[in-house]
This record gives sequence, structure tokens and C-alpha cells, in this order.
Amino acid sequence: MAADGHISDYGFEGADVTVEGAKESTIVSGETITITAIEPENGRLSYVKMVDNVNNIEYTENPVNIVVSSDLDISVYFKENTCVVYVNENNPEYGKVLGGAVVPRGTNHMIGGKPNEGHILRDWTMSIDGGEPETVHVGETHFEITNIQNNYEFTANFE
Repeated sequence: MAADGHISDYGFEGADVTVEGAKESTIVSGETITITAIEPENGRLSYVKMVDNVNNIEYTENPVNIVVSSDLDISVYFKENTCVVYVNENNPEYGKVLGGAVVPRGTNHMIGGKPNEGHILRDWTMSIDGGEPETVHVGETHFEITNIQNNYEFTANFE
């Protein structure tokens, strides 16, 4: 007996799904198939789950081995990985900052600071994933963080 099969991936560009084990394009009842969710190499997506919409079964493992017993309608879900960019000022009376956000992993993001009258923005202190702070971007009021892969915390050091 033949079973109909449909597999969709609910993700973003770069995600993929493979099916192994079906001997022909029509999946036969009793065959074991392996469905694998493939995350893109850029790290922007993570596998979440597969859902058998016919039998109302949810799988969180990857890959999933299924013994076909009825028609299949499998949905594969991915989520976008994100990073947090925190932006603070050392003294809010000396100036303001902008650009704190949750951003997709692997993207670029702009941050900046504007000193109040009579003050300057000397430099920025940066910490990656809670690590040791370091001084960066001396004399720059705005700059772009490229290919974000981690959480960042920036402090604008106004004088």
C-alpha cells in the first residue's frame, strides 16, 4: 500500500530537510524513513521540532526515524538565532546612546552616542559574552558591529 508524503520546512533561507529510506518517490507503508533537518552553516538558524500533522505527533530529536503507517504531512520548524547588543552610558548627564537591540546572529548592527553640550565621547568599553571589558573605538561616536556571533555590551565613556 502506498502512502502519500508531504514535507515542508518552516524556516528561513539556507535551512534544508532531507528524507532517506524511501525506495521510490512514493513512500510505502511499513518503510522506515529518516528525516533530517539541516541547519545552515552561517549559524543563524537552529532546529526546533518536526510535527506529524496527520497523526498529531511532535518530535524534538534530529534526525527522526519514522515507520510509515499512514499518509504523512511533516512540518519542520527552525528558529532564528539571535544575539543581544547592550548599549549603556557611563553618565547619562554627559550624553545619550542608541542602538541596543536583539539582532539576528551573523548580521551587522550600528550603535552610537551623542555627547551633551560641553562634553565629549572619549571612547567605548566593550565586553563580549560577559568577558573582560576592553577599550575600543576611541574618538568615534557611531560605528558598526559586523557579523555578530555573540552578545555584546558597550558603554559609551563620556567626559
